[in-house]
Amino acid sequence: MSLIDKYGPYMLLSSDTFLAHAAPSKHTRKIGIEIGILKRPIKISVNNIEEKIKCVIVLVPGFHQEHDKALAQLINIITNRRLYDQILSETDTDKMYKLIKKSVQ
Repeated sequence: MSLIDKYGPYMLLSSDTFLAHAAPSKHTRKIGIEIGILKRPIKISVNNIEEKIKCVIVLVPGFHQEHDKALAQLINIITNRRLYDQILSETDTDKMYKLIKKSVQ
């Protein structure tokens, strides 16, 4: 059973990062990732624990589950807190993109 089947298409990836995952369909043939860094964090409650979401990631899986590699790369970035905090605090989107691109090569 996949995580999506078990928990649904929305997941808390870390204490400050939320993932919205689209279901594979004829409309999601290509993989896509959108990352939104919030100026004002959103408070949510997970298992009676309040979390402040600073980042929302939307992942479109593609037609043949190509997103597995992208999701693994995202998790590697998020678990590297030094890098991830640098990405979250970056105000220049070009620099942010370069940090992300450099970390997945």
